[in-house]
Amino acid sequence: MERRVRHLPRTPVIKTSLPDGTRLRVAYYHAVTIYDGQAGICPSEPRTVELLADQARRMHATWGAKGYFMSHDEIRVFNWCAACQRRHLDAGAILADNVHTCIRLLREVNPGGHIYVWSDMFDPNHNAHGDYYLVRGDFTGSWEGLDKEVIIVPWYFEKRDASLKWFADRGNPQVIAGYYDAAPERIREWLASAKKVKGVQGVIYTTWEHKYGDLERFAENVTAVKW
Repeated sequence: MERRVRHLPRTPVIKTSLPDGTRLRVAYYHAVTIYDGQAGICPSEPRTVELLADQARRMHATWGAKGYFMSHDEIRVFNWCAACQRRHLDAGAILADNVHTCIRLLREVNPGGHIYVWSDMFDPNHNAHGDYYLVRGDFTGSWEGLDKEVIIVPWYFEKRDASLKWFADRGNPQVIAGYYDAAPERIREWLASAKKVKGVQGVIYTTWEHKYGDLERFAENVTAVKW
């Protein structure tokens, strides 16, 4: 079935006691969608925290897992609405506050559990900087919302040395997201970089194309390297 994410614009109904012909000024915000209709939830609305808390409770009640993976990743639209702007904070500070809140919620439902997060939005070598997509402001400083117990999952192959060192210097453990539907032997280069830093705990076979035919070769390359 075709998925439609756009609709014809409609003129809003304005009710007023002002006479016809009165000139009005209207303020509004555009809920920008990207790709196939993705829309980011507002990090500044109190209702967002309520929804996240409810989801955390229900997920843990269902799975009872030892750890959970936060989905902060490739945030393309950010810091435009009134709820964000009235805080008078830059994008990095708002994201830092949001991830700090998410960490707190997960620890409330799963004390002592592991918490994982993708690397890119907290890495100045990747997406944690200014002039990024449709973001208002600069993501610099977003990493201040992470404490040293959060496990970082780096995935930017081309900047692997810089990214691994960045989080190692901050004291975070790391689990490498390898493969990415490329040659399974490429994990050897990740592991060579991992030897240069402390705190790399493991690797993940990461496929976005549901390609699991290379899983065995990937595992063979991981076990063949001493790191």
